[in-house]
Amino acid sequence: MTEGGRESESDRRKRPAVPPPAKAAADSPSMHNLLQELQQLRDANQALEQKLVERDAVERALRENEARYRLLAERISDMISWHDSEGRYRYASPNSRELTGYNPEELVGQSAFARIHPDDIPTVQASHERTLRGEVTGPVAFRKRHRDGSYRWVEVTVRPVFEESSGELKEILCLTRDITERREAEQNLRLIQSAVNQVEEAVLITEAELDRPGPRIVYANPAFTRMSGYTAEEVIGRTPRILQGPRTSRAVLDQLRHQLSRGEPFAGETMNYRKDGSEYMLNWHIAPVRDESGRITHWVSIQRDVTQEKKAEQLARQRQAELAHVGRLSTMGEMASELAHELNQPLAAIANYVQGAKRRLGESRMGQDDLRTVFDRIAGQADRAGQIIRRLRRFVRKREPQRSTVNVNRLVRDVIELIEPEIRHQSVQMQLDLADALPAVAVDAVQIEQVILNLVRNAVEAMEQTPTEARRLRVVSQAEDAKAVVVRVIDHGPGIPEHQLSHIFEPFFTTKQRGMGMGLPISLSITEAHGGRLESRRDVEGGMDFRLVIPAANDDTPSDAGMSAAPTR
Repeated sequence: MTEGGRESESDRRKRPAVPPPAKAAADSPSMHNLLQELQQLRDANQALEQKLVERDAVERALRENEARYRLLAERISDMISWHDSEGRYRYASPNSRELTGYNPEELVGQSAFARIHPDDIPTVQASHERTLRGEVTGPVAFRKRHRDGSYRWVEVTVRPVFEESSGELKEILCLTRDITERREAEQNLRLIQSAVNQVEEAVLITEAELDRPGPRIVYANPAFTRMSGYTAEEVIGRTPRILQGPRTSRAVLDQLRHQLSRGEPFAGETMNYRKDGSEYMLNWHIAPVRDESGRITHWVSIQRDVTQEKKAEQLARQRQAELAHVGRLSTMGEMASELAHELNQPLAAIANYVQGAKRRLGESRMGQDDLRTVFDRIAGQADRAGQIIRRLRRFVRKREPQRSTVNVNRLVRDVIELIEPEIRHQSVQMQLDLADALPAVAVDAVQIEQVILNLVRNAVEAMEQTPTEARRLRVVSQAEDAKAVVVRVIDHGPGIPEHQLSHIFEPFFTTKQRGMGMGLPISLSITEAHGGRLESRRDVEGGMDFRLVIPAANDDTPSDAGMSAAPTR
């Protein structure tokens, strides 16, 4: 017999079989009752055996479920823990080592409220109170101190478990997840978003699709809405084409598409239009946003309204041009006597040819061939006078700056032609060392001629006290790393004292007895407006060495059709 009085399978098999009763006995009431009782006993035994089988199946299922639970608890990254109503650990899954730094057995008996960041304790207590009331709470995020002393952000979901019979709280089940990296990423994202929302530049983020209808806008910061007049809701889902209009540069847009289609960043300027239709000059930079595989997913555009800057630049250019014009007029005034003498020579020659022709005609001593020769000479001198006047007129006239691609050597030769009378009058020996194959420069030719002329005139005037035989002026042109062109004006005068060199580009500072001290400041402003440099140093052989440095032209600079030919006046 088994424990509890139940007959085991082996005992039942050992029990001798009951022989079938004789017919006569079977007909007796007592035997009939005995057989019924025996059948009932067999049925009860079979039912008991079935329950034992079912119990074994339940126990196996429980063991299998427990094994699955343990496997799940060991393999998931979250920590599973059971707690009593006071929050003390009853069980912690193996993941506790990674999340808390403690082994599961070290946590059993400890309070789950220990090592919580002081600022987060009210949040955790409020969550625990809701749990005690039977609510499922979470996920609740707070900071908890790791065994290594650092605080880590965790996210906990809490479920209360109650006794079915009494309804009392039995246990508390917690699922805890480490969200430190996610929290830091969220904080960084909020920081970036806050920064983007507060910057003065407009920021647009679009999809990467370039084909029509074009990249749709997915984000616009407040600066963009202020600049364009559109609200964020009005532009989200639409394309930046809504900002374009009649004066939006097609060439800039073509270049934009070309570079973006190649995955390259873009920078440019063009005219855009606000919601109310008003124009504004846009300066913007566009860069690709790539995912982990390097695929472009979006474009981010940094935009700036430069309308007022462009107006200020235009006004500054106008004032600089006016100042340069005044400087040219002043220079021509200083050169008036030499220019008058230069112009008087062809006029005097014309007068002499006319008087001689009249005299010879009166004496009837001039034939047609002689008369033709005189007319040719008169025409030549008149043309010479006309060239002088046209050169002066071109140099002093007031006009808007016009940049074109030119060769610096041509500008140098034009200046030497203009100042040649003064050079000759001062008995200066002129030497030109102009390099071949210089890169072209994109400049306003008249303004750069003005700078060169001012440097050459200063050099000539600096040698007034130099002995005649030592008055040598050298003008050099050369390339600087193929990125710029340098024009050097070197004299053999006394030079400028070292203590005055730092002041020569200041307005109204001069080392000459006559002059206003504006030539070099104006020359410096012209040079810097062209992106160049104007430098001075004492020459090793005495005198001064002034260097005009001008950046070489880019490929997209408009060319000068007359670059290699003599300029028309």
